Amino acid sequence: MEIEFNDVSIDTLNNISFKVLKGEILALICDDKQVLLDLLLLHQKPANGSILFDKEEFNKDSNSNTINDIKIKIGLVNNYTEKKFLTNGVQDELELYINPLTKEKDKKYLDALKLVNLSPTILERNPNSLSSIEKSKLSLACGLITNPSLIILDNIEFGMNYKDKKDLKKLLIKLKERYKKTIIVISDDIDFLTILVDNYLVINKGEVALKGTKKDFYNEKLYNYCDKPKIIEFIKYVNKKGHQIEEYTDLKELIKGIYRDV
Repeated sequence: MEIEFNDVSIDTLNNISFKVLKGEILALICDDKQVLLDLLLLHQKPANGSILFDKEEFNKDSNSNTINDIKIKIGLVNNYTEKKFLTNGVQDELELYINPLTKEKDKKYLDALKLVNLSPTILERNPNSLSSIEKSKLSLACGLITNPSLIILDNIEFGMNYKDKKDLKKLLIKLKERYKKTIIVISDDIDFLTILVDNYLVINKGEVALKGTKKDFYNEKLYNYCDKPKIIEFIKYVNKKGHQIEEYTDLKELIKGIYRDV
């Protein structure tokens, strides 16, 4: 799905414009995520301007049929610590997200689990007994079970360790490359966003403050709005001391670069 904001204003947002291409991963770094989420999920109409979802226009005059047609193409994935599972079984949790009249429900459960690399044996388990990465993958499976064209991730990486984040990034990149999913990641965790995203957009005080690509994580302006990762701090520091380390964002590549430098 391709998404395009055209001079969108509402509440605390002023004339916001940006575009997300089909099969792209975009990071949204913002000081007021709820307003953006409400717009992306069509919970609230723009006061001015419009949003195009695959050329289908959403504006203040959109009717319920148009809104529902777009909504079914969007999947939201919350961080499991915020989401709170509503049932005592993984299968029951997945069932909440599909139409009760849907045929072949069992196949949909299995397909969703396969997509996020979870074993079918997990279906009978209590979701609250899962590991942190399993809970995050289940949240993702819930968001994917309807096969949405657009996936919105709301701080899904919060509380994960380094390995869990790495595994999740691999999964999201697979969804992008193999299944051509468009993914919007709402997060200010730059360690998580590097390598993963194609572009980032900073929205601060209701306006677009900064745009960048995956090559722009060394832009000092970005760190007016979020914390700078330790790896970037380290490389900038040693280069000031006369070394010539490339602008890595991956720890393994940094270690290789240090060996070459010495």
